[in-house]
Amino acid sequence: MTKRRVEYALGAPLLDRWTRYLQDVQELTLEGSVEPRRWIGTVERLWLGVAEDSGDWVRQLDDGGVGDARARSTAQSASNVFCVEHERKSSAMIRVPLEAFDTLRADKLRLRPAPLLCCGEIVARPGRNLLIATPGEAPDRSDAIVDRNQRSKELHIFDLPQLTAGMILNGTVWAEADRGPGKTSMTNVPMPVATVIVRVG
Repeated sequence: MTKRRVEYALGAPLLDRWTRYLQDVQELTLEGSVEPRRWIGTVERLWLGVAEDSGDWVRQLDDGGVGDARARSTAQSASNVFCVEHERKSSAMIRVPLEAFDTLRADKLRLRPAPLLCCGEIVARPGRNLLIATPGEAPDRSDAIVDRNQRSKELHIFDLPQLTAGMILNGTVWAEADRGPGKTSMTNVPMPVATVIVRVG
């Protein structure tokens, strides 16, 4: 699969999801809806669909020069956490599925969280508001290594902007094969391994 086809395989469905989300928002706005449940539902549908599209994209990767990720199968875990209104911090446990190691053909994976979004706006960035660490340890990095025996990490979310009840933050944790110092390949293709949903209440 060529680079252009890989980009299209992921980009086209995401664009379609985003277009449908904007149509839903427009419809609710025209209706003058003030029901939080309906607004939250549109956001949830968008990000659950994004997670599904990301998994489909990885499954479509073949050995046509895009790296080691010949995805025979793909799996994502989901981490749903709660953030108290006005508290501005939370944390989420991330457990990487075993299938991710097989898919990426590696014994060690490097995890990198993507920014957390709320209604299409970035509210937390890796290194600034998002750090990842072994459970029980102080967070000090924006990435982390996991292996088949130690697959769990904790994503620390802090210094969030002012949040109000009903808001939903969404993000993804990506993984790529870690070949060791000096052995990282530019052809490594990352894959999503966890979806993070933070509900404010």
